[in-house]
This record gives sequence, C-alpha cells and structure tokens, in this order.
Amino acid sequence: MKGVPPLLLLLAWAHASPVLAYSGADLESALQHEEDLRAGVRLSETDMYLIGYAKGFVRATSEALGANVLCLPADATAAQAEAIVLKYLKANPELWQKNAVDLVAAALMVTFTCTKQ
Repeated sequence: MKGVPPLLLLLAWAHASPVLAYSGADLESALQHEEDLRAGVRLSETDMYLIGYAKGFVRATSEALGANVLCLPADATAAQAEAIVLKYLKANPELWQKNAVDLVAAALMVTFTCTKQ
C-alpha cells in the first residue's frame, strides 16, 4: 500500500462504511422533530437543520423515483410524502437500520402504487 495516497484510502474506507449511510432511524428522528416543531416544541439549530435535510431527502428521493415507479397524484404535496414516510417508519421500526432511500421508496410505493391498465 506504499503508493496509495492517504486521502484515497480515507475515501475508500468512508465509502465502504455502513455507519455513514443515512438510515431509516436518522430519517425517522428528523421527521419526528418536525412533528415536535408543529406541536410547539422548541428545537435546537441542529434539529432544525436535520428537519430541512430530511424534507429535502424525501423530496429528492421521490423525484428520483419518478413517474416510472410512483404514480403520485398531480396535487400531491411534499408534506404528504413526508407524512407517509414518517407513518411507514413508525409502523416498521424493525427496518430502521436500512438505507433511508430504500425506506422512502417502499413507503411511497405502498401508497402510490402504479397499476398497469
């Protein structure tokens, strides 16, 4: 390993580490903070950041899945998608260790399944 730059080793380690993945537990916690905020709970700046990240994460994932996988109604809102994901996560805590992308996809596909006609 003499000729391998240290930065390259660090990047390879970080890529292989499952600890760095955004998990269902991370997403559930952040979306729950949003529920707390709506209930009037005072949150830290870090919690507010995590809420914003989670909201963007759900939206980006749903947009990445696109019309080929999801059949979202034209009037569906981002808040609805977030609520659906949080409900799914609360109902399935045994899945929280899984990658958040997979869990967002599962939650939205259960609700907005495309039926072939």
